[in-house]
Amino acid sequence: MAPFERMQQAPDELVRAAQTGSRLGYVPETAKAELEAFSAQAALAEQVVKADAVQLQAAVQAEKKSLFFGQKHKTLEQKQKIKDTLLQAIDQALTLVHDAQ
Repeated sequence: MAPFERMQQAPDELVRAAQTGSRLGYVPETAKAELEAFSAQAALAEQVVKADAVQLQAAVQAEKKSLFFGQKHKTLEQKQKIKDTLLQAIDQALTLVHDAQ
């Protein structure tokens, strides 16, 4: 999702959930609290990724200029390949964040 303006970084909620293992490694005595909080963090991360995905899917369908650099010089087939690649990446991101729960 990186090429889309505000999505140049992973959402904070996703990063926080993904860093649970690291926090456990650094401060193992917080394991109980970390594990109790993980489901809620993962669910929140999924919600944020889904919201971003909706925006990105709309931008892909509208062929937003920032997603199609050099748009004037691309053939319809090239644009379609870019669209397909971006939409597939969105689907993979949604699947990964859902499966993390």
